Amino acid sequence: MRSGHNVVRFRPCARAGSGTRVDCERTGQRLAITIGGGGRHFLDEGLLGKLEQAIDDVERAQGVSLVILRCTGLSFCEGLDPELVSMSGDGAAPRLASLIERHALLVRRIAGLLPVTLCELGGNAFGSGLELALACDLRIAAGNVRLGFPESCWGVAAGSFAAARAVRLCGPGNAARLLLTGETVDARTAHAMGLVQWTVHVADMEEAAGRLASRICSLSPEALAATKAAMPDCPRVTQPMANHQASILAMPQVRRRVADFLNA
Repeated sequence: MRSGHNVVRFRPCARAGSGTRVDCERTGQRLAITIGGGGRHFLDEGLLGKLEQAIDDVERAQGVSLVILRCTGLSFCEGLDPELVSMSGDGAAPRLASLIERHALLVRRIAGLLPVTLCELGGNAFGSGLELALACDLRIAAGNVRLGFPESCWGVAAGSFAAARAVRLCGPGNAARLLLTGETVDARTAHAMGLVQWTVHVADMEEAAGRLASRICSLSPEALAATKAAMPDCPRVTQPMANHQASILAMPQVRRRVADFLNA
């Protein structure tokens, strides 16, 4: 652990799969988790493991009022790694099931954190990547990003957490639009639906998010934690559910649809 100028970095810039990095850094009452690195970010065992380590750091930290989940570049997290979805062989489905179950647990850990959680969506977020954002209490999106649950386009069911949280945030009608059509929407539409609370021009993102973070950190952390504890919970993902989702993802037609979506 290194410190200086009131900044503490919990671990060096840790590399996840495909060059993706996850940094966990604290400044005062704020603890920021940043998904970075070149190119597009997809969820694989490497990225998932680094995010799990970052949440470990958050859960051990004392005196944190705000946890920020953000990205660098044009991609926040665009869902499951297509290379994992395209795997074949006897070990493919169990590996995917394990990843889905771990991701579901991670989402619930983020949703259950005592500090307020803020997701800065500076890049596209789809499927399981958008679930990470929905696990946070608050979301601010840059105007150039796209968000959605394209799973239905692949012939795959969206996660139960995503479905429950989308209904809670957007209402049944807008949730059905997102979950049952596979449509991806821009930040302005997402804001109108209730999927995000704020949308700003991409050039204003850092300043707007900073003002919001300062406001949250000026409030009573005890009162905020008590308020969060009174808010309704979301359903858990069980092992049978993860196995079923993995078996669907292993179907050849699903792999083709995933590839078509990512290459569009």
